Amino acid sequence: MVVTKLQINPKKPKFVNLTLDDQNRYLIHKDVVVKFGLKKNDTISETKLTDILYQDEFYRAKDLALKYFSYRKRTEYELRQKLSTHKFNLIAIDAIIQNLKNIGLINEREYAESFLNDTIRRKSVGKILLKQRLLQKGINKETVNQLIEKVYKDINEKENALQTARKQLKKYKGSGGKYDEKHNQTRLASFLARRGYSWEISHQKIIQDPTKHRMKRVVFDIETLAFPIETFDEVQQEYLLKFADTEEKRVQTLQQLNLYAPTAQIIAIGMYNPDTKAGKVFFQSEIKEEYTSEDGKMGFVSGDEKELLEWFWSAIKHYDQFITFNGRSFDCPFVMLRSAILGVTPSRNLIPYRYDTKIHCDLLDQLSYYGTVKKFNLDFYCKVFGIKSPKSEGITGLDLGDLFREKRFREIAQYCGGDIQAEAELFMIWDKYLNITV
Repeated sequence: MVVTKLQINPKKPKFVNLTLDDQNRYLIHKDVVVKFGLKKNDTISETKLTDILYQDEFYRAKDLALKYFSYRKRTEYELRQKLSTHKFNLIAIDAIIQNLKNIGLINEREYAESFLNDTIRRKSVGKILLKQRLLQKGINKETVNQLIEKVYKDINEKENALQTARKQLKKYKGSGGKYDEKHNQTRLASFLARRGYSWEISHQKIIQDPTKHRMKRVVFDIETLAFPIETFDEVQQEYLLKFADTEEKRVQTLQQLNLYAPTAQIIAIGMYNPDTKAGKVFFQSEIKEEYTSEDGKMGFVSGDEKELLEWFWSAIKHYDQFITFNGRSFDCPFVMLRSAILGVTPSRNLIPYRYDTKIHCDLLDQLSYYGTVKKFNLDFYCKVFGIKSPKSEGITGLDLGDLFREKRFREIAQYCGGDIQAEAELFMIWDKYLNITV
């Protein structure tokens, strides 16, 4: 057989019209034409034509697979199903899948982990439903079980179900009609079961009547201050000031030492319950003192840094949820590291799963949608949302060093108290208008 005509298809420019002298015509992928180096007047045997047609099917299937993957990642099972519906032969499908595995587009473990994280972040569902969905996508059962246990290591599934039930119950009550507690408890159990929660979780009494339980939550914030540069030995100073080759850079570097646990200390830790509107500030001072604010809702206790941390860990373990502003990147690791340095044992993990706000709600993460939009500082958010900023009293974080050296410890404690109250108000706004899990 001789090629009598090769012409780009005007309607499908990725394909070439191939005409042979026996008047048979074929629509061939142009990559196949290039691969075989086809030209007009070439002689083609039956065997070569069969190979050309197979390669054409391979490239067509590959194009479809890549288009399919351009929307989101897929599993091997999903891709096989998709290609099979287009009647591609199994040999071509196998070759495509192996090709995509080789270049990393098909990685079922990565897919499953990403799927779990995305699903949990967007919607409150239980382990059972997640397992079913991954198995339906053809993921190996052993892999599914391993990853679900890994993802749920720092997630309280019972608490997730509780909050989901609480919100659903509000909808039942707001839908009109007579409120029937027993009937709604049954509805809640069925609702949670459909969401993939186990029978034990969906039928707990606390789950069936979530309005009888309020999760205990606390806002916390820390104030830190760098140790004087002279307290470090010569090697450490050289390391810290390595790139401070101008006075301006030196000043900037010394200011940044306030941000690192190995170079700074905690001079105040504030804790505030946004529901009871009561709190306590632990702060460093040269004298032992304990007092309360004029309204009696904020307590102040002084001690050294180690005592501050011991009091903090003793209190934080009693709360289901803790709330911070930029805590995941700053406060939480700082407290953990300073505790280790001072030999204080933490009572809980302050760096849990990032996307589960039911354990740790980092307001900066939430208001920036995990960095999707621009991040602003606490002062800016407070002004935007009409909240009194802790900086409105004329003190900022840059003033803490002078206040500490001047022994104005109470003013530092007061500033820390203002921080946690502002963060609590910001949290309540977020919780009311933006905490959408359904």
